[in-house]
Amino acid sequence: MQRFIPPERNAETAAENLLLQLLREHGLPEPVAQFWHKLPNGERIRLDFAWPSHKIGAEFDPYKFHGDQERYEKNASRTRLMQAMAWDRVTITDDDLNAGIPEGAAALRTLLNRRSA
Repeated sequence: MQRFIPPERNAETAAENLLLQLLREHGLPEPVAQFWHKLPNGERIRLDFAWPSHKIGAEFDPYKFHGDQERYEKNASRTRLMQAMAWDRVTITDDDLNAGIPEGAAALRTLLNRRSA
C-alpha cells in the first residue's frame, strides 16, 4: 500500500500536484514546493519546486499560460537571471507532464547528481 506524503508546502494547482507525484515516482529527492527566490535584479519569483541546497528549480510551464511572446521573454529572462546565480531551472511542458515527465526527470536527475558530486 502506498502512503500519501504531504509536501512541506502545498502545490498550487492540480498539475503541480501531479508533477510532485511524478517526481516522487521517478525517485527524485523531495523538493520544496512554492519556493521563493530573489533574482539579481531584485525581483522575487516563486518556483513550483526547488532543491535549494543544489540550486535547482523545476516549474510546470503550460503553453496555455505561457504561450505569448511577453511571457516567453519573461521566462527566458528569468532563466538567464537564475543561471547568473548558478541556479538551474528545468521546465516541464504539457507534453512532458502528460508522458510522465521522462525528459524532465532525466534532466533533474542529471543536475542533482552533478550538484551532489
